[in-house]
Amino acid sequence: MTTEFNNIYGPAFDEIMPPIFGDTMSYIKFGETGFDISAMSSELSTDQKLEFGMSLTTTIREYIIDVEELTLSGTEFEPGRNDQIQETINGVATLFEVTAQGDAPSWEYTDSDRNYYRIRAVEIYGS
Repeated sequence: MTTEFNNIYGPAFDEIMPPIFGDTMSYIKFGETGFDISAMSSELSTDQKLEFGMSLTTTIREYIIDVEELTLSGTEFEPGRNDQIQETINGVATLFEVTAQGDAPSWEYTDSDRNYYRIRAVEIYGS
């Protein structure tokens, strides 16, 4: 789906946004071969209060990915639980698995036009 904003400003953003918007990393669809994508990532920590005054702090990664990046054999697909993202952080190849976090789903659209996914993942291998 292309919006009027994309039609007008898209060509300009295509020139300046890729270096700003994110890095190249690998997306591995569960049961499939991985492929390169461009994505912006950030780290989030959440605290959950447990019984007896204890708390659990969980660190997750969030990725913003253009929906058109997730394409296999010419067909777009939605992120799925157990899909993986491999990202190099401080020179270390780190593997994250797509999963829900607390009440937050494993992924959602970031905008009303559904142009970008916000994907949540936890580290399963790396640093």
